[in-house]
Formats: sequence, C-alpha cells, structure tokens
Amino acid sequence: MKKSLFFAAMALLMSTPAAFGQVMGQGEGKIDVDAIKKSIAQSDADINDPKKNGKWATWLERGDIFMEAANAPAKGLFRGMEMSQVNKLYSKPTTLDTVRLRGENNQEIPFKVDDYGRVVTYSTDKKLSMWEEKLVIDSLALDKAAEAYDYAFSLDAKATERAYNGLNEIVKMVKDRGTTYQRLQEYEKAANEYRRSYIIQQYPLISVVDTVDVFFAGMNYTMAQDYKAAIECLKEAARLGYTVKDSGGKPNGDIYYYLYYSYTGLEEQDSARLMLLEGVKKYPNDSRLYRMLPIMYAVDVDADINEIVPIMEKAFTNKDNPELPRLYYGMAQAYAQRDMNDKAMEYFVKAADADHEDFSYQFNAAAMYLKKGDQMGREMQEQSENLPEDEFIKVRDEVYGIYKLAIPYLERAHNIEPDNESVISILADITFRLRETSDEMMEKSKKYEELNKAIREKIIGTEDKTE
Repeated sequence: MKKSLFFAAMALLMSTPAAFGQVMGQGEGKIDVDAIKKSIAQSDADINDPKKNGKWATWLERGDIFMEAANAPAKGLFRGMEMSQVNKLYSKPTTLDTVRLRGENNQEIPFKVDDYGRVVTYSTDKKLSMWEEKLVIDSLALDKAAEAYDYAFSLDAKATERAYNGLNEIVKMVKDRGTTYQRLQEYEKAANEYRRSYIIQQYPLISVVDTVDVFFAGMNYTMAQDYKAAIECLKEAARLGYTVKDSGGKPNGDIYYYLYYSYTGLEEQDSARLMLLEGVKKYPNDSRLYRMLPIMYAVDVDADINEIVPIMEKAFTNKDNPELPRLYYGMAQAYAQRDMNDKAMEYFVKAADADHEDFSYQFNAAAMYLKKGDQMGREMQEQSENLPEDEFIKVRDEVYGIYKLAIPYLERAHNIEPDNESVISILADITFRLRETSDEMMEKSKKYEELNKAIREKIIGTEDKTE
C-alpha cells in the first residue's frame, strides 16, 4: 500500500509542468520560474506586513516583480527578429501546421508556426511576426503590476517616474497582446486585452486614454458574440467621441454598425433599429448603415417603414454610390415583406437596371412583373362574363403588356445562369403565351421551348441512368 501511494505521489509530481522546477532558455531568453514564484510569494508577505505595506518602495518592487512574471514567457523576443536567433534563446521547437492569416490589403499570408513550450511563434520569411504565451506564471500579473505601481504613486511622489514608466510599459504589452489575438481571430482574448489597456490608462498617473482600445474591445466582443460586453464598450467609445476613419480618412459609423449587430445578437430588435437610425443620421455617407436599414425593416415587419423612407430617398440621390443597387434591393425586400408589391416591384426593377450582372436582381424584378400579371389575369377571368369583347381584349393586352415587361429581366437572368432550369421553364411558358403578339415573340417562344425540351430530356436521361 505504501509503495503504491508513493508511486501515485510521484506520478502527480511528474504530471505538473516541469518548467516550474527548472531554468528555461539561455542568454537573453533565460528565466528561472521558481525564483520568480518565490519573489511573488515574498512580495505577498511584504504587503501583508504592516511595517512594509505603507512604503512606496515595497509597492514599486511588487510592480517590478509582477512585470518580470508577465515578461518571462517571451523574454528576449521582439517582432522582426530572425528565427535563427529565437532558436538560440529557446529549446528546439515542435513545428505545427502552417496557418494563413489576413495581412495588408486583406490578403492572406502563410505563417510558419513553432511551439517552443513557453511560447508559440508565428513567423514569415524566417522572421518573428508575433507569438502567443503558453507558460503562465500568474494570469493576473499585469493587473497586479499596474495596481502596485498606481498605489506606489499614491503613497509618495518619489515613485512617479518608475511607476509612470511601468504603467506605460504594461499598456504597451497589453496592446501588443490584443493585436496578436485579433490577428489570430481569438476575439474574446483580444477584447479582454484591449479593455484591460483602456482600464489601466484611466489610472491617475496616466489619465489619457486611447479611445481606439475601448472601440477594439467592443468590436472584438461583438465578433466573440459576447454582446453585452460589446455594447458596454462600444457605447463608452461613442460617449468619448471616438470615430473610426476609412482608408480615405473619412469618418464612418463602425460603432453603430457593431452596436446594431450586438443588439441583434441579443434579439433586441427595437434597440438595434434605433442604433442604425442614429448611425445614419451621424454618418450619412456610410453606405453599410444604409444597407442594413432596409434589411432590418425587412426582418422586423412590425416596424413602420415610413421611418426610413426619407433617409433612404436621400441616399438614393447619390448616383455614384457603388452600393446603390444593394440599397434598392434592400428596400424592395422590405416592401415585399409587407405585401406592398407595387413599391417592391419599383425597387426590384431599379436594382436590376442599376446592375445587370446580379442574378437575384434580375430574377426578382421579373418575378414581381409576373406576379402582377397573374393577379391582373385572375381579375380579368373573374370579370370576363361581364365584359364586352373589345373591353376584354383591352384588359387582356394590358396583362400581356405586364408579362412582356418581365422578359428582358428573365433573359438577363438566363445570360447570367444559362443552365438555370427554372428561368428557362418560365421563359418558355411566358413566350408561349405571348407567341401570337408578334413575330419576335414567336421566335423567342420557339427558342426557349427548344431549350426547355433539351433540359427535360437531359433530366429524364439522367434519371434513367440512376435507375
């Protein structure tokens, strides 16, 4: 029994990270984890000692100790250093699968990934680009260091310079971590680091906050689907007057864009809609917000669409806006969801005429004409017994006229997707109905009937082979 207990205890000891009982690395990468942990334990004892607790030097030293603990895993590393130098500082790595991450101009860049035990590095062209720390001596080391420096300053002005430098070094480290996690799409971690940076910058010794940090925190929380935290940070960024600028230096409504997504994620549709309305008023040139407005109103059919009509009409006046077809299409969908078919048809047609290369625009414009033609046709049939022949022919020709308006859009859709069976079938049906109206329509009827026949034969042939 004693022997088995002894071996069980040994197994437990062996299962703990070996790094905490030995010196790691060499040269500038050398660290003694055990010594750092002993220093932390001593600092904990010092601040609990009434004789030492009130001395500013005790707290400065504590800040330095926790800074050492935070820096230890990646000691000796810096962005851009040769990987050959990294290999001299750390033990031989295990090479992991290459990852592709977005770089400049949204182009994907391959990164070589190496696991050194204490850190995982990401390199390109044999140079270190970034790293993640695996070794954690104290997960709150930076927070404790910041608190220590802040308290040292509050005790005596003599601590000012070291405390100030320490706090700024912490902010720099936290921002760097946030950037790394954001690139690696570890959004929750990135958000936590950016928010930590923002909080530390509010200490009296700094008192100047970089509002981009609280915005990045909110943006990353949105991406991580932590919507409540996102809203809190994004609203704080808006309160501080932070404005995102596009590549051309113009302000845009990113804050409201992410607030919309966060409220939508919480299924708080009224708040989401209000954020969009507020955003487009503040940033009238941000087409993304305009694009989301009609989509929002298409989803929430209980909302009064008249709220956005003047806003969208103003947006439609900018004929140079490349987003214009999408804005038309969004309004068409919002009207269609409310069975306001004439208005829906108006905007589907505008979208289709503004962009001849989008299948959905063309098909939906045609579908609205066909829907209207079918409705008029049913009404004509219901009244046919009471209509004189000349009046009946007049109404019939009006119905045919509506159907004819659908054909150019169906033909554009066919050109975009030549093998689309539904489009060919509809074209064959409509042109057959209208074949007697002109020689041109007769030729179209023959053409699309042949295409339709060929598709049917192809389908039957395929079914025969599978049986």
